[in-house]
Amino acid sequence: MAERLTLQIVTRERLRDPDYAKAWQWPEEVAPIGGPMREFLIDHPLAESESDPVQIVATTGSQVVGRINLIAGRVQVDGQSAHVLWGSGLEVAEQYRHTGAGLMLMLRMGSIHPTVCVVGISKVVTPLYEKLRWEIFPMRRHVLLRRSRPVLERLLGSGAATLARPFAGALLALHSGLVRAWISVRERGLHVEALEALPAELDAQLAAPRAPATCLRSSASVNWLLSHHTGTRRLYLVRGHDSRALGYFIVTTKFHASASSEGFKNLTLGSIKDWMVLAPGAIGELDLLLLATRELCRDAAVDAIEVCLPDDASGPTLRRMGFLAKGDLKFLFKAAPQSPLAAAPFRDRNNWWFRPADGDSLFF
Repeated sequence: MAERLTLQIVTRERLRDPDYAKAWQWPEEVAPIGGPMREFLIDHPLAESESDPVQIVATTGSQVVGRINLIAGRVQVDGQSAHVLWGSGLEVAEQYRHTGAGLMLMLRMGSIHPTVCVVGISKVVTPLYEKLRWEIFPMRRHVLLRRSRPVLERLLGSGAATLARPFAGALLALHSGLVRAWISVRERGLHVEALEALPAELDAQLAAPRAPATCLRSSASVNWLLSHHTGTRRLYLVRGHDSRALGYFIVTTKFHASASSEGFKNLTLGSIKDWMVLAPGAIGELDLLLLATRELCRDAAVDAIEVCLPDDASGPTLRRMGFLAKGDLKFLFKAAPQSPLAAAPFRDRNNWWFRPADGDSLFF
């Protein structure tokens, strides 16, 4: 008779033991916490204590069936800092998906802390989150095609795509509205500076609430994300003609063997992951997105650029400049009655400030 499915909590203290995972047998597709992710969770600046949960493991006997990781976070709620947990990397081994382990992990995650958040879930599990009454706020994805190669190879095959590439590539690269916007931004005297880390003197501006519920930004938290990662990411600070800091943005580049559900292959994707206006009135969100797009376009390897918008205020302008609206990235949260985010106004996305970089999105 098969052993009963159980859920076990791995704390931050237990994770400090590099051999913590040896207590179980792990399927190939369900990995324990290790490498940069382990370092990230152990010394995370937003962690509260050694008893912080960092992983829920579903097991049957000593066999791991699935797991989900948990990351400490902070949200400013009506000006007060509130601790939250971010869910990351929900995975159940294929041979155990009939056991209900995925649902059990989701239920346990939703009960382990008064406030749990997630950025990025698949279409397959979205109905489960809806049934469990998580609040779901889609971020509309906008994609700018720089070169036609991945598109043509999907539609025509690699041989035909090679013949048609010069002509179609030139067409897709010509985004005249975008070029005009870059010229306009340059004429305003905005200067983009590449940095290794955000300076601490910006903390007061970073901490200013931007909505009743604002996902925390600080030099410590942003720099920690930048220093622990698995891909290529770059931080830029935008200054005015008087050298005043006006905003920042973070971009990433990553090669995808399969970048989307549409089946595009062998595509290097540049993503605008995080951005913040530090001087409202002197610069706007659209300015930051245009500057970020310009920096990504300078990378010769980038085939396409994406940005997922928490609201669509900048969307119409981006679409006129050549971006295509395609799909979304979801922000979700579950608030227990004792959570400061349980009040009805927080079910309105207009009362939130968040970005694609929240949760684990910038780490991977």
